[in-house]
Amino acid sequence: MGSSPRQGEPQQRLWVRALMIGFGVLVAMAQPADAAQTKTAARAVRGYPNSFAPLVRRIRSGVVNIRVLRKSGASNRPTDPFFDLFRPDEPPESATSLGTGFIISADGDLLTNHHVIEDATRIDVTLDNGKSVEATLVGDDPKTDIALLKIRGWFTPLPLGSSETLQIGDWVIAIGNPFGLEQTVTAGIVSGKGRFINSGPYDDFIQTDASINPGNSGGPLFNMKGQVVGINSAIVAGGNSIGFAIPIDLVKSLLPDLKRVGRVVRGWIGVSIQTVTPDLARSFDQPRLSGVVVNDLDPNGPAKRAGLNRGDIIIRFDRKPTPEARILSRVVARSTIGGDALVEFYRGSRLLQRTVRIERLADPTETSPTANKSAEIGVVISDVTPEAAARLNVAPETGVWVLRVMPGSTADAAGILPSDVILELDDRPVNGVAAFKVEMARKASGTVVRIFIQRGTQSLYIALKKP
Repeated sequence: MGSSPRQGEPQQRLWVRALMIGFGVLVAMAQPADAAQTKTAARAVRGYPNSFAPLVRRIRSGVVNIRVLRKSGASNRPTDPFFDLFRPDEPPESATSLGTGFIISADGDLLTNHHVIEDATRIDVTLDNGKSVEATLVGDDPKTDIALLKIRGWFTPLPLGSSETLQIGDWVIAIGNPFGLEQTVTAGIVSGKGRFINSGPYDDFIQTDASINPGNSGGPLFNMKGQVVGINSAIVAGGNSIGFAIPIDLVKSLLPDLKRVGRVVRGWIGVSIQTVTPDLARSFDQPRLSGVVVNDLDPNGPAKRAGLNRGDIIIRFDRKPTPEARILSRVVARSTIGGDALVEFYRGSRLLQRTVRIERLADPTETSPTANKSAEIGVVISDVTPEAAARLNVAPETGVWVLRVMPGSTADAAGILPSDVILELDDRPVNGVAAFKVEMARKASGTVVRIFIQRGTQSLYIALKKP
């Protein structure tokens, strides 16, 4: 007995309603509820993080603002346009400049760029909470543009990551004080590694498109774990978001020397080198060879003693490939002083090996045979050599050349700077280190000594209290 139409109608309506509800659900799933959801979904597909805010909240307290006071006329800062872009448009005699730094130890060690604090007579650090404290210079290295400072107190340091593990395309965050705008956050990716920008002999920069501007200099570059992977240092003039950071692995290798002696101790083997070009390789009858050719050798250097000659082409040093001169320079510089390194090189068509003993690269303050330390006031001084006289704007054998000023010393506190020439102590000429020591020995402890100095084209008096 079949069903009547009235009995079948409710069942049909239920099926139709169910189909309509199901279709509506599919439509709703295919169309996000609003534009924000659409944007979030699209960003997720492209690989963008939804937000950097949680990470920034965790790391920004370790970033500091640096304000530097300089004496009028202090003009030893680099003139390279990469570095000039990090300073406000001020004349050389300007008394202030701004930069960024970041805390790396609980007891107040912090890092920044050398060019941020160069020639500073006072360094003030503004913390994330707005408190300002004075910093002292522990050590610096102009060749890699790194400076280590110290502030008093206890802090939460930023963790240092590894720049070696960074990959091109990784997300990075820069935090700094561009144009004095404190705690500015920008994001981008790693655009390149191992960049050489002619800023020094040990260039090995990370390239990033995270926006970096004047005032960011010395600030941290973070990975997505909140670890510091670089120190923001330079930008390309006229470039669109092309910035460079010093790899943190390089910085970590230099920190022990900066803490211990205030400068970096580097290895030396006594060779002058250049990268082998394809044309140069063909001239040596080695068209497929890449490496570093020895142009000249120090007659008393380790390489000469080990048996290397001019024209040898070094392909490996301490078992590390050396396809370019700058790579060999970095490897030698980081080698252990007093250790031995195996050098592999071609001499003509023969592949040879020699063992070279690594010696210490002389510090600039040791280039003069008359360099001497005056420990009581904290300077390294030298007689003014004929070669240095023209550069220092003084007559030969006039005065005493200041090669280095020890951080926190009496001379540092008085305002004496490297490259100053001390001409007189209390109106008595001091034409050489011996005369300086005699005059200083005559002064009683606690007395104020009036020092007359030449600084570039300026002459000025400085009052120094003998310890």
